[in-house]
Amino acid sequence: MSVPGRAPRPLYLLADSGLLFWKEADGWRELRRVVADRGEGARGLGIPRGGAVVCGADGAPAAVRRPTLVLENGGGEVTASLLVPLP
Repeated sequence: MSVPGRAPRPLYLLADSGLLFWKEADGWRELRRVVADRGEGARGLGIPRGGAVVCGADGAPAAVRRPTLVLENGGGEVTASLLVPLP
């Protein structure tokens, strides 16, 4: 995306992430499998019921209303962290 008079800047591409909605009841099992199967560098976002994710002006994702699970595959090991919404 470019704006006239401004240099283009990279965006955090949600399209490059595995996204799964409302599957928190099973511990995000399917999302964990997808991130593991896609290999190193794969990323997944688990967006819970009642939550959302938006990209800020800097391109970074931000959770809305509820914490969002972030899974990342770092060379065969899937690690989990949370995007916590601002109050």
